[in-house]
Amino acid sequence: MDVQEFDVWVAGMGESLMQYARELRSQQTNGSPRNQPPNFEDDKSALLVVPDMAGAFDKDGATFDQLFEARYGRWPAESKHLQKTDLENAALAFLYPKIRNDFQEHRGRIQEEYWCRSFPAAAVRTVHDGTGASDFFAIVDWKQEDAKFVEQIFKLDEIEVGTRFLPEGTERRRAGRLIFDAYSCALDALESRRQEQLTDQKAELELVKDRVEKTRKFFESAAKRYAQAESVRGLAATMIVILSIAAVVGTFFWAIGIGSAATPARLLSWTVAGAIGACLSVIVRIARDDYTPNWEASKSELQVAGAIRPLIGAVLGAAIPVLVISGLAALTTQINDADDVKTRFVYLSLALAAGFSERWAQDLIAKQPSVLGSADTTKKAES
Repeated sequence: MDVQEFDVWVAGMGESLMQYARELRSQQTNGSPRNQPPNFEDDKSALLVVPDMAGAFDKDGATFDQLFEARYGRWPAESKHLQKTDLENAALAFLYPKIRNDFQEHRGRIQEEYWCRSFPAAAVRTVHDGTGASDFFAIVDWKQEDAKFVEQIFKLDEIEVGTRFLPEGTERRRAGRLIFDAYSCALDALESRRQEQLTDQKAELELVKDRVEKTRKFFESAAKRYAQAESVRGLAATMIVILSIAAVVGTFFWAIGIGSAATPARLLSWTVAGAIGACLSVIVRIARDDYTPNWEASKSELQVAGAIRPLIGAVLGAAIPVLVISGLAALTTQINDADDVKTRFVYLSLALAAGFSERWAQDLIAKQPSVLGSADTTKKAES
């Protein structure tokens, strides 16, 4: 090959390379029907590919499951449960921004989020603007070898269900943040396990357990304070009613000339004293951390559980003095059918004392099954 032929050959090779580069640029710019996913014109064309996402655009808004699926359609991760075609992933990627916006519009603005890259798993905490209400969402595509960490995740799920009994406020939001922190710690450990093929994660597991335990303790303390507060509200409301009725009845006795030494007046004073004693008993038990209503009950049930205590105290306050005045000797001798006042007091006091006792002041709802799985995590209500 002479010099002229060599120059012709080089020029031909240069032209071929330039043509190949132009084809590559054209594919990158316009997309290739074979290798590049199609560009969807609108939501309807994308929903034709993934029709199960249509519910994300109805009046109830997108759910976290739909956000989760769309997120891992845009950034796929290895999974046996989220196996999508390239076309479906392209449709989900197209819909993802709108689904995310719709989710935040209906479920609250995303405050904190953790998305795993090596496998589908996520934890998200949202806050509703204006009300400040907080919600927590999580999905984990776990494997059998993740059992030790998944056990801690299940505990967090139980605690999260428990937080729904708490009223909206600072303590519920703080509990939500603690749950998210512990959840993200567990997901981070599982992420490292996948990426680095780790088999021994004792240190990571202990860290997750510590976070879970701190979350549980805070939640149980917050739940107990909430239950005590609602119970005391019911107690206070009943006490106000008892004092109001006692004031009206006492005024009536005074108006008709019944003196304080008369039996009706004494019964009235003993009734009020018994109610006040029940209230003092509850206050002392709260101060000693010995009064734990069942936080799993509804607000009305907790208030009723507190409201019955002054009533029982009032009944016992009137019954016990009557029993003492009647004389215990009547219990050891034959009780005849004489129609005297003493015998009537004995029968009345025995009936009242038998029907009402301090043990009946326990929470009527204490035997409900616990939301938290462990038997030792939720204390039963005490008298």
